Amino acid sequence: MKKRNKFAVWILTTALLGSSLLAGCSSGNMGKTVVKVDNTKIGMNEMMYYIYQTEEEGNYYEEFYSTNFDDSYWDMEYEEGYTFRDFFKDETMNTAIMHTIFEEKAKKAGYSLSEEEKTEIAGQAQSFYETLSETQKTTMGLDEKEIAAIEEKIALSDKYYEEIMSGIKVDEEMAAQRVDPDEHRQYDVEYIYSPSVEYDEDFNLVELSEEERQEAYDTLLAMLPEAMESDDFTELIPEESLTLEAGTIEFMEGDELFGATFEKEALKLQNGQVADYIVEEEDGYYIIKMVNDNSMESYNDEVAAMQERLIYEEFQKVYEQIKAEYTIEINDSIWDEIVIGNTIYESQSQ
Repeated sequence: MKKRNKFAVWILTTALLGSSLLAGCSSGNMGKTVVKVDNTKIGMNEMMYYIYQTEEEGNYYEEFYSTNFDDSYWDMEYEEGYTFRDFFKDETMNTAIMHTIFEEKAKKAGYSLSEEEKTEIAGQAQSFYETLSETQKTTMGLDEKEIAAIEEKIALSDKYYEEIMSGIKVDEEMAAQRVDPDEHRQYDVEYIYSPSVEYDEDFNLVELSEEERQEAYDTLLAMLPEAMESDDFTELIPEESLTLEAGTIEFMEGDELFGATFEKEALKLQNGQVADYIVEEEDGYYIIKMVNDNSMESYNDEVAAMQERLIYEEFQKVYEQIKAEYTIEINDSIWDEIVIGNTIYESQSQ
């Protein structure tokens, strides 16, 4: 069952940014209570399902990170002394507790699932269960009916979550007041590029010969008059060219995405202006044109992100007030054994 409940995903992604999920949990703990929310018990079997979802999500990042770096994503520090493995573990517990609280609140508020919703959940649970290996089924300790029951709980708790969210009013104007436009001023620049470097047979970057560099420079110099009048640099690149490149780049001052010199020279230009000289960078030569020296794209993106952060903050305030109504007891002797990892994830790939 690939989907993840709305508020759990939203909280995980906003705070940043799911399995034998238990590297150290003995099978003897299956069925035991991991956490109590008032008189409602969450057993290890149910918790295994939440852990599965969490680790499936975390391993998406682990796969990407491990292919590009030597370290594990899980063991990266989220903050000093606190790894992503720790973070995901805490969020798993938080998610399980929220589902339990919100399910009870939903029932008291009169929410229920329709027969159509229950039938759909049952079908999804069956499909999910069929994707599991026998080892995974044994490790999770859940059958498809029990998985469906957990998903019904999640679906019902989502209804109460939606009620909370409908009462949170954070509009774009409120978010905009928290964002400084000058700090997010974006520059959109069009360029034509001719390289002065290349990769050798061992994929090491090497400088072209002086003659080849001069040729690259002269090629751009010959194109400059046309570029000064052009509305689209891509139209100036000959189809047969294997080295010339035309495109656009968006940056904020200080990014130096194409180098310090490129940025410095670009910032001298007015809207629509093409530099009447060739700009030299460490990797080659550029013709540059300022398309927009005050693009709102980055600012608008930051406003949208700020709005999400403010909504999250308001949600947390409401949730903490609700959570304070409950007595929560975590069985540390069991929960401390749990290590979010990739035992079930690895068995999936076998």
